[in-house]
Amino acid sequence: MLTSKFAAGFFDADGSANIQWSKAHNRFCLQLQVINTNQSVVHAFHETYGGHVYRKSSKAANDRTCWVWEIGGYKGREFLMAVTPYLIVKKTRAWIALHMPVGKQGRRISPLTKVGQAAGYAAMRILNSKGQRATSLGAIEPALAAHAALKGA
Repeated sequence: MLTSKFAAGFFDADGSANIQWSKAHNRFCLQLQVINTNQSVVHAFHETYGGHVYRKSSKAANDRTCWVWEIGGYKGREFLMAVTPYLIVKKTRAWIALHMPVGKQGRRISPLTKVGQAAGYAAMRILNSKGQRATSLGAIEPALAAHAALKGA
């Protein structure tokens, strides 16, 4: 079992947080990953928080095999709630993911929920852009302001 503090530190270093469009579900979905060459640590994330683990092989001869822990949806949100107080690097990404509106499982989501999800997606894209140094909410305020304006209307 991993402690929330250890998981947060490891996720800050070797994790990723994304919001992606799912054609199959016709909505935006949260995807969290930890990638590392140490199989036992990656499996400890699985044992503690759920999700699934798979092996990621590289085509380059000198690269080591990596292990990937992946989780999303409600379980991903539970993970983020446990580690967010201890995050440093990915605290803004966690905040976006936790404040992204979600629909009830198996039900259609409202247009307002889709707008909120699109705002979260846009904000996450800004933060995850290559070369982007945005680490604060200031860089994503336009997307969040648009969502707040629509929610208040």
